[in-house]
Amino acid sequence: CVVKLFGSNDRATRSRLLQQLEHFIDHLQPSTVNDQIFPQVANGFMDTNPTIREQTVKSIIHLASKLNYNNLNVEVLRHFSRLQSKDEQGGIRTNTTVCLGKIAQHLHPQIRQKVLISAFIRAMRDPFPPARSAGVLALAATQQYFLLSEVATRILPALCHHTTDPEKTVRDNVFRTIKGFLGKLEKVSEDPALRESMGRSRLHGMIVVGRNIVAYL
Repeated sequence: CVVKLFGSNDRATRSRLLQQLEHFIDHLQPSTVNDQIFPQVANGFMDTNPTIREQTVKSIIHLASKLNYNNLNVEVLRHFSRLQSKDEQGGIRTNTTVCLGKIAQHLHPQIRQKVLISAFIRAMRDPFPPARSAGVLALAATQQYFLLSEVATRILPALCHHTTDPEKTVRDNVFRTIKGFLGKLEKVSEDPALRESMGRSRLHGMIVVGRNIVAYL
């Protein structure tokens, strides 16, 4: 019954399903989600109605753990990339970044390493201030996936560029995030053994910035 409803042409029905997804997704088999539900949900990424597009983006938070490699690492990320950079709605661009940060744990490690930093730095260039803040907060929330060399050569330079951002909220998030990254790099510098214990030279432990990354959602 639920599967058939996802194929409905009625936007109100699809909207309600997307809003209630978190309450029944655990009862669905991964095969059902991937073969029957996700293809219908994915149509929402292209919907002309901004509300449907935004709800579709948010729904991936609940679907991600059940999606197969191709649906998550190829299809979802393809749509996310387009929405984050081209959607006319600032709120959708913002929430796409937020959701990418929240599903990062489910991405394939090689895809995650390739995609996250570029996506979050792109968000930091957005003309919409909340989107820039989302990029900053997403970097902080996913920092355990970044190599030390990436922090030093890609992330910190990008963050420093925004210490003069026109919006104080963005600047505040940037300064807190920079301090967090620098503090962890300094600890590694002072204690070489810590670098080895981190494994593959990644930063572990969370940098706390503000309350949490899902504030805009």
